[in-house]
Amino acid sequence: MAGAIVLAWIGSTVAGWWIGRTKGREQLGVLLGLILGLLGVVVIALLPDASVPERASARATSRYWDPLPDEPLDRLKVQWETGRITEMEYLRRAEQLRREQKPS
Repeated sequence: MAGAIVLAWIGSTVAGWWIGRTKGREQLGVLLGLILGLLGVVVIALLPDASVPERASARATSRYWDPLPDEPLDRLKVQWETGRITEMEYLRRAEQLRREQKPS
C-alpha cells in the first residue's frame, strides 16, 4: 500500500514536470505535483503558457476600451476595422458624412 502511494506521488511529480515543461513552467509543475499530487497536475494543466503575454486576453477586449478618434470619418473607419459595423454600413455612413461636410 505504501509503495503505491509513493509511486503515485513520484508519478504526479513527473507528470507535473512534464506538463509544466510544455508550458514553460517546469519548476512550478514539479512543485505542484510534489505538494498537491494529482490535484497539482490538474492545476498546472489548466495554467496558461508562460510564453503568452499577460495582456493577450486584455488585448482581445481592448477594442471596447480604446477611445475613438475625434474626426467622424476616422471614427467610422476604426469601427469598421474592429468589426463594430459592417463594410456596407461603413460605406453608407461615410458617404452620408461626406455629403454633410461638403461645402454648399
